[in-house]
Amino acid sequence: MMKNGLSDSDRLLYRIKRTFAGKAGEMAFYRFLEQNGKVPGNSDEMFEIYTGTTNVDSFDFRTSANKTVDIKTAVFANHKRLLVPLDQFNDIPKDYYVGIKLKLPDNVVDYGDSFTPQCIKDAYICGFTTHERLKSSENMNFGEYYCKAESLSDLSDISELIAMFDDIR
Repeated sequence: MMKNGLSDSDRLLYRIKRTFAGKAGEMAFYRFLEQNGKVPGNSDEMFEIYTGTTNVDSFDFRTSANKTVDIKTAVFANHKRLLVPLDQFNDIPKDYYVGIKLKLPDNVVDYGDSFTPQCIKDAYICGFTTHERLKSSENMNFGEYYCKAESLSDLSDISELIAMFDDIR
């Protein structure tokens, strides 16, 4: 969540780094699909970055049955949940949400100076949840906005979702 009291330039840098972390999670899932012999699909548009603070893509991936998949990246050690901002959940619902956890050095605890592209050591595919399952969860606020949340440790086995993508031929 964004720190209070940041200057406008620091807020912009924070957003840029947060967007980068999200794209790193998307790339991890893309590579995971490839490594498991699956077609990631829509690669020409999946890494587009939208201008503005509220513009988001309509989905990150699409299964072979045309179901939408959104990647949610947990970045820091204290990030233990897959979070979907309530406005995204309601206005641009996805069929599936995948939780990715980045591995960073212990001293990187926020998007300050120590957070750089080089500090990302690994990414873990934690699992997935569905829009339907998240509907039943309560709205929560972890400091910046209301969202739907599910613990990364409670997500469904990713192999169930991976099976929904076409095999590479």
